[in-house]
Amino acid sequence: MRGIGRDHDDRYRGWVITFCVLTAAFLWFIFSLQETYTRILELPMEVADIPDGRALTRLPPERAQVQVVGEGVQLLRYYYNPPRIFLRGHQEGEVDVQSAAREALGNVILQSVSPRTVDIMTGPVEWKRVRVQPRVELQLKAGHRIIPPVRIRPDSVTLVGARSILEGIRSWPTERRTLGGVDDSVSTMIPLRDSLAGLVEFDTREVAYFANVQEFTQAVRMVDVRVTGMPDGRQVSLDPSRVELTYQIPLSQFDAAQESDDLYLEVPWAAMRDDDSGMIFPTLRTPPYLYVLQPRWSPSGLRYYDVLEGEDQ
Repeated sequence: MRGIGRDHDDRYRGWVITFCVLTAAFLWFIFSLQETYTRILELPMEVADIPDGRALTRLPPERAQVQVVGEGVQLLRYYYNPPRIFLRGHQEGEVDVQSAAREALGNVILQSVSPRTVDIMTGPVEWKRVRVQPRVELQLKAGHRIIPPVRIRPDSVTLVGARSILEGIRSWPTERRTLGGVDDSVSTMIPLRDSLAGLVEFDTREVAYFANVQEFTQAVRMVDVRVTGMPDGRQVSLDPSRVELTYQIPLSQFDAAQESDDLYLEVPWAAMRDDDSGMIFPTLRTPPYLYVLQPRWSPSGLRYYDVLEGEDQ
């Protein structure tokens, strides 16, 4: 029983000692906050009261460094929640930062501020519509390609700012974005770059980006060679009149491409009429619903006969 009582007394004594230490620390903290200290703080700065129809042509420094004297409780509040220094922009030229800092700090004593003054410069405000420049890199998986066009919505943005700033801007970029391992179409939102924050405002903060990504495959088929623009009554013999075409095509278009009559080689009559070599080189014609890449055909050149017979001079 005596051992149990001794343990109880030890625990009670420990609680008393802990309470005394905490009370002493609390009282020290309270009295410390009532003492006067000298501290250096960084306060954010902002330009206010800019006249209608005017806009800043350059920004002041983001922060001012101030040395202040005050009670600990005041300085602690300013440290965690620094007041904002408002620079009045209704009058251009040199603005006294020290006076503005005194207004922001209230009862504490301001000993020094850096910078002491800043120049506020404004110009006539202007609205300008420019195209959006996407900065998106798609790292495609093997065998995949982008079918243009890449679409941006909206594809332009309205900028508002000083005329001297906007006059040299022809487009506005998005933030950089890299997407890896892409094997399907991409649809995503991309924020506009805010490189002139505080000087230029937008009517939108982000745009929709869409890229049609398809897997491609190789296809081989026979296609016709057609003479276009030939006068009535003329007969032309091509050798050969059909050639083997090899090309890359999206998988989704493979069947349509293999069966389409709108995929063919063309020889203009005018080119044959002006040729004196007896050999003509056709060009490929593709319909708008097919996206054909890397076409090649064999043979690449064709012989032709009876082109000049009976031609009117």
